[in-house]
Amino acid sequence: MTKRKVATKKEKELIRKLAEAFVCEEISKEVVGAQDPKLGKDYLNLLRNECPDYFRLLDELRNVIPSVKKQLFKSLKEGLQRD
Repeated sequence: MTKRKVATKKEKELIRKLAEAFVCEEISKEVVGAQDPKLGKDYLNLLRNECPDYFRLLDELRNVIPSVKKQLFKSLKEGLQRD
């Protein structure tokens, strides 16, 4: 694995898309949804339809986190038990 101090252009684009999806979700919940929960959900659905790539990436990220977490916790636990 190379040791770079900055992200590549592609990595930055991916990070930007994920960040935009996170922020859009927060806006739909904290701003629009705070005024009207149904409108917040409708707004989020509209954003998901308008920016499917962003939310596809966000959904993939959320799907992989539990398995990565489980694997890392298992490795850490095994490492601690050996000591």
